[in-house]
Amino acid sequence: MIEFVVKQCSLDVHDKSLAKLGGSDEMTPTMLRNMSDKTLQLITTTIEHMDTVLWPYLLEFLVPAHYTLATGIVCKCVADIAGKKREAQEEDYMLNYEELGEEQSFTNVAWYYVCVCVDCQ
Repeated sequence: MIEFVVKQCSLDVHDKSLAKLGGSDEMTPTMLRNMSDKTLQLITTTIEHMDTVLWPYLLEFLVPAHYTLATGIVCKCVADIAGKKREAQEEDYMLNYEELGEEQSFTNVAWYYVCVCVDCQ
């Protein structure tokens, strides 16, 4: 379910093939993307114990190029969860990148720097 919502958050609202999603209410790509952004934010902030599902799972959506347009909302959700974990001094706040493998951690760090230096949206 989370992957589906993040995919909707990464919709390219300027893609001509998505100009009309159909229906008489005319749901636009912009409306769908905004609704998905709000859904992910609400899942992150209002559902109790969702941090156990989302942390560190949401970080996996920051590296693949096809999720680039969702970087903003995903970072916002990750920051919210990380802040709560840091404040509560939870054990799983600090990630063990050795478990992910050396290549994965280098890829993540490199991509984070690119996203900080370039406007991803």
